[in-house]
Amino acid sequence: MSFREETELLDFLPFFNPSSLKEIRLNIGRENVGKVFEFSEISKSDQWKNAKILALNTFFMMENLENFKEITMYLENISVDIILKFKKVFLTSASMEKAEISFYNFDEDEQLDEIFGEAVRHVPKTQWFLKILEDSQQILSIEMTFDRFSFSRIERKDVPENAVLSNS
Repeated sequence: MSFREETELLDFLPFFNPSSLKEIRLNIGRENVGKVFEFSEISKSDQWKNAKILALNTFFMMENLENFKEITMYLENISVDIILKFKKVFLTSASMEKAEISFYNFDEDEQLDEIFGEAVRHVPKTQWFLKILEDSQQILSIEMTFDRFSFSRIERKDVPENAVLSNS
């Protein structure tokens, strides 16, 4: 569904059965690229609370995401701040399994080793492994390629031998 304002989406959302809606894919209009959406009212809806997959082509206030198993975002520009917000959301959600952010511009990658610790580098990807403090067998994997960040939970046994495990 494409929309320009949150109110447009709120007009249509009630027509979808909350118990059968499993995926929310939202596409903002080109004129709103770069705009930050709050989704404060949408995130209170039963449709939002019951969905398991969320895909957006805009940045939004990252709240009320604990029910989603998977989140995909497409952004023009990305910052370390957005990456840190995704990491926090991922670590605080027990149901989140996978999150991806595709982007066109990111020029802060030199800061990531300072933030996440030493990375494993295998061209074309760079990968960090962070301990999930509540679960000693689960590790947060953050993978970066030239156009995408991927967050996923992996088993400790799947961490490469040469990887450094950092605290989250």
